[in-house]
Amino acid sequence: MKHTNSPLARAYYPSPHYSERLGPINKITVHHAAAICTAKQLANHFQAKDTRASANYVIGKDGDIICCVGENCRAWTSGAPGNDNQAVTIEVANSTSAPTWEVSSKAWKSLVALCVDVCRRNGIEQLTYTGGQSGTLTLHCFFQPTECPGPYLKKRMPELAELVNEQLCPSRMMQLEDVPSWGRPTVEWLVERGYLKGNESGLDLSMDMLRTLVVCERMINGGAENES
Repeated sequence: MKHTNSPLARAYYPSPHYSERLGPINKITVHHAAAICTAKQLANHFQAKDTRASANYVIGKDGDIICCVGENCRAWTSGAPGNDNQAVTIEVANSTSAPTWEVSSKAWKSLVALCVDVCRRNGIEQLTYTGGQSGTLTLHCFFQPTECPGPYLKKRMPELAELVNEQLCPSRMMQLEDVPSWGRPTVEWLVERGYLKGNESGLDLSMDMLRTLVVCERMINGGAENES
């Protein structure tokens, strides 16, 4: 499968530490560098022969983005080939040291933008953070006994997913094609039965409205199945 790389990366510093990627990209895994450094310093680290680790992208403390392993390959990042084979891995430099391991506002902004770009190019319709391995947004600590990505980033993962999803989905869904795949069956069901008519401009659904409709439809149809 052919994968493209992000145009947000200003440079490509190839790391020798990678494997063939088998299958599609359907996850993003976030790491922190545990260091206050630039993207170039991180990239140089992953180029060193004895490092035996890498990431698809690195983000410096100033928000600079560098690609180290093309998305067509699996980076050696999470210590979990099964995850890294599905994921684009992103290593983010810190702005403070232990114990908080914070990242700068510029690095955070770049992380959001890069996640949006990765999702759009790879057909990830929604970034989901479940706090475990099942989501499309995963963390290093889900696969190895590590504190990575640190308490600051870990706490902000639900926010990251929300910010990315706001950009992936239009603020108002006017046509069925605007509705993400997880909500489309519900909208089709409601429209076919005349329960959802929208207005003269179209469906005019917000994300909150869509989530509510999906929950209600599942309650109705789930209850009907249980009674039958």
